[in-house]
Amino acid sequence: MKESLAKPASKLMRLPGEFRRTFFGAIFQREVNALGRRRMPYWVRSGYTLLLIGIVSLVFLMVWESGPSSGYGQQTVLEVIAPAMLMTVGVFQMVALALIAPVLTAGAIADEKRQRTLSTLLTTPLKSRNIILGKLSARTIQLVVLALVPMPLLLALRIFGGVEAEAIFATMALGLAVGILGASLALMFSIWHRRTPSVVFFALCSTAVLVFLPWLGMMLTEWSVMPNDDNIFFKCIAPIALIAVLVPEDIGGPSVSDVRAYWVATLTYLTLISSGIVLFAIFVLRGVLKREASGAQSATVIARLVAPGVETEKVRDDTTQREARAIGDRPVLWRELRQNAMGSGKRTIFALGLGVAILLFLYAVAGLDHSGLTTTLLFIAALGLTAQVALSTPASITAERDAGSWSVLLTTPVRPWQIVLGKTLGAIRKLWLIPAVIGFHLALVMAAGWFHPVGVLHATLLIGALVFMLASTGVCLGLMCKRGVVASVLNMGIPLVLFMGLPILAAMYESFSSYNSYYYDNESSLLADIVMVSNPFIMLTEASTTATGEWDRFSYFLRYEWLEGDQTMTVWTFTGLTLLCTGGLAAIGGFALAVATLGFNRWNGRPS
Repeated sequence: MKESLAKPASKLMRLPGEFRRTFFGAIFQREVNALGRRRMPYWVRSGYTLLLIGIVSLVFLMVWESGPSSGYGQQTVLEVIAPAMLMTVGVFQMVALALIAPVLTAGAIADEKRQRTLSTLLTTPLKSRNIILGKLSARTIQLVVLALVPMPLLLALRIFGGVEAEAIFATMALGLAVGILGASLALMFSIWHRRTPSVVFFALCSTAVLVFLPWLGMMLTEWSVMPNDDNIFFKCIAPIALIAVLVPEDIGGPSVSDVRAYWVATLTYLTLISSGIVLFAIFVLRGVLKREASGAQSATVIARLVAPGVETEKVRDDTTQREARAIGDRPVLWRELRQNAMGSGKRTIFALGLGVAILLFLYAVAGLDHSGLTTTLLFIAALGLTAQVALSTPASITAERDAGSWSVLLTTPVRPWQIVLGKTLGAIRKLWLIPAVIGFHLALVMAAGWFHPVGVLHATLLIGALVFMLASTGVCLGLMCKRGVVASVLNMGIPLVLFMGLPILAAMYESFSSYNSYYYDNESSLLADIVMVSNPFIMLTEASTTATGEWDRFSYFLRYEWLEGDQTMTVWTFTGLTLLCTGGLAAIGGFALAVATLGFNRWNGRPS
């Protein structure tokens, strides 16, 4: 009897040691030491901290200048500063951690495969769970450090009042949970991909889908796209939960404790999803390690379906006869244009079918004549294409370096401009999937009379110029940077700075100038016009909203609104502004191609 009780007791005694070896064992120590010797984590922390300080300083100045400078009014302003700071930090932290987490975790397994060190782990007694959880724990430490950066500021601001301790904790927990979800997804995709930019892209897209997946559950239960505050699925959406914590009175309660169900339900949902992804990654890595041990190279059917882009090697018979094909005098362009974007025909059919199925579901729930459906789809398509081209274009060059074919290409008499142009056009050609799905939707709404054809022209010009600019800058950065993930992150930073950072700075400057400038009205109108014309996302939203026909759908005299004020413009004026915006984007892309061509030989050590 005593022996039967001693065995479970001994197992319980061994649990703390097993937990420590699993999460903080040899893999964790190795990864922490390796990350400590790299420069990227320190650059990320420094950039994150400096950007946070800059944004918080601007918000502080904006709030401080908006109130009286003395007396009771100054104390009122101090009470407003703390909630404003919390809202700024909360939104910034959730977005920043969602973007940073995949970058930190993308190379966890991909680097092991590319450096051919994954097989070395087979000689150790480590199990797949030790590898996955150890690598994830090391990356999670980096995310926790970033999440704790603004904590001293937020806790110090509590002396001014207006902020609850629960709100600070919930804000940090929500941002960290979204970051851990992105890190788990990047770790899973890292098992299938060798290229870290591809891992970052799929992890970012999957994070966005999973964060808003409860909205799909709400639409299925309510059969409506309109939000329902009482629906449990609606409470599990991370941005909605963050809004409930930051502005509880807008959700239905005077304090954070009254809307506690929002952030608790969201944390539970994100934790369960992240845990399921980690368990699935452990299962998949176990199969990869078994194939490495047996020498098998073929991937399983589920891996090919779940992870598009997985790299498999097919052994070809040397006696296989191939039909001769004429390449022409531009071999790089010929090769890039002939590559299959999805890897195989089955994946292409599956991706197209999935896109059409999503559209049909939206038609059934919202209706084809929904006023905001086309605008939302075009905006999401522009965001998806921006992320895809910004992250994938630099990878086309770094992949050649990793495969060893780049040095062979440099020995050929192909000119630099041919290589640069071929890589750029090849990257643009691979982006056909999203435009094909959106084109199908636009054809339907135009045939039904719910979208003006001029809106298609404006959307094509704006999205096409945006894609060309990012493809050109991606090729240029891919040539300049040795590591693909660095080039992809820098390329992704270009649209973030130009189209999100500058409008935020303009809005803050406008708010600050309203109390210090005599000519505020003229300056504000001019600044708003510049922001509108220089931002393709704002122009795309205005073009699609007007073409959808909320005001005068069947009139050829469409009226477009300026970003500020009650004045409108004709379709000819808006088309001219669209051409000006696309011309600016195309000029930036052309400049990047020129720089890439001129610096090609110097950056690659190729004699001119």
